Order: sequence, then C-alpha cells, then structure tokens
Amino acid sequence: MMNYDGKTLKIIREKQNIPLKKISQQTHITFSYLESLEDENYARLPPEVYVVGYLKHYSLYLKIDPEKVIEDYLTKYRAWKGSEAVMH
Repeated sequence: MMNYDGKTLKIIREKQNIPLKKISQQTHITFSYLESLEDENYARLPPEVYVVGYLKHYSLYLKIDPEKVIEDYLTKYRAWKGSEAVMH
C-alpha cells in the first residue's frame, strides 16, 4: 500500500505530466503552498485546517484517495509540529 507524503505526491503529479502551476491555477491553491506540500517544507505551510483542504483538492485533482493522502501526510506533519513545540 502506498504511503502518501510530499515526495510521492510530486512523483504522481510528474507521472501525469501536470505542471504545478496548472494545478495552482485550477485549484486556486497558492503555488508556493503546493511547492511546500511536495517539499514537506512544513514551516512554510499555513495552519493545519488549510493544509487539510489543500491536500483534499490536490489529491482529487490527481485522482487519488483524499482521505488516505490526508491521513498519511498529517502523520508526518503532526510529528514535525510536535517536535517544533518541544524545541520552543
């Protein structure tokens, strides 16, 4: 079973030959947020409620299961958020 993280989303997008800019224009998700999702640059992402929405629209655009994408992605995102809280 596939584990959906930023790298996997990027691979799926590239296999479908879809430019990130096109997804940004059609989903109205800021290009830099899409880049940050794929790069797992969590510090550049908005609050989690927005990340969930972005992941849902992005995964639907790529025709993959949004629930699985959100679940997998948030596991790593929340682990990062937890480690950030410990550092401060």
